[in-house]
Amino acid sequence: MKSGFYVNDDVQAIRFFGGYIYVASIPTGPAVPAKIWRDKVNPDGSVGDRELVLDLNTIGDSSAVSGIAFSSDGKLYATTYSAASSMYVFDPSTQTLANFYKDIIPSYCNGICWGTGNFLYIINGNTTASQTWTAYQVDMGNKSAPYY
Repeated sequence: MKSGFYVNDDVQAIRFFGGYIYVASIPTGPAVPAKIWRDKVNPDGSVGDRELVLDLNTIGDSSAVSGIAFSSDGKLYATTYSAASSMYVFDPSTQTLANFYKDIIPSYCNGICWGTGNFLYIINGNTTASQTWTAYQVDMGNKSAPYY
């Protein structure tokens, strides 16, 4: 990433996809919603300017992002520590954002990892020590994007 980018941010998740580095971050200081940016990786290995991909403020979710994953068809999945919705799906081709399995996948997602095949693995639970964290295997009906 370019020198100076994200210096004043709390970086929450990073993923490489389609020639870009995607970064979910929140500026340090006052509580503001997370944003997901992307930085183009040029053929010579240099990094271009960052572009805003998604601002969770637009949907009123002030949660931190806990993970980013991409499906093979290019959709971005972002998990959050939110009580309202633990996962969103963003389709860059249509610029649409939607809750993913709202009220089915429990709140407070702590992380995701797309395994082999169609399975996305999610760790959910509350932030208290008394809450049990649970791992879920979700059949996404699609494969993960290739990661390098």
